[in-house]
Amino acid sequence: MNLRETILSADDLGSEIINVPEWGVTVEIRGLTVEQRAHVMETAYIDDKIDSVKLNRELIITCLYDPETGERIFTNADGDVIIKKNSGVVESLCKIASKLSGLAPDSQKESEKN
Repeated sequence: MNLRETILSADDLGSEIINVPEWGVTVEIRGLTVEQRAHVMETAYIDDKIDSVKLNRELIITCLYDPETGERIFTNADGDVIIKKNSGVVESLCKIASKLSGLAPDSQKESEKN
């Protein structure tokens, strides 16, 4: 296998299985692809500023998967319900999604070092 094939076949989207006791479930959080990240960021920006509610909503919709089926848990239609969930729970899940996707401040600082 040449270098190109090695890179293209690499499974580089990290994920974590997380127990969410407040919801009584376990979820898989997956990092964003480049395409997903662009959509999330485009959706979250308003007047050149990030709207944290929209960012969190999009991260939950896009990054949470059922660990048993591998299917996304939420659809865009669930957005209005997600933003009414416990902010601490949503924030914790979004921090993990951000870390896995290179959006977290620590991830960006690490990238700048390299």
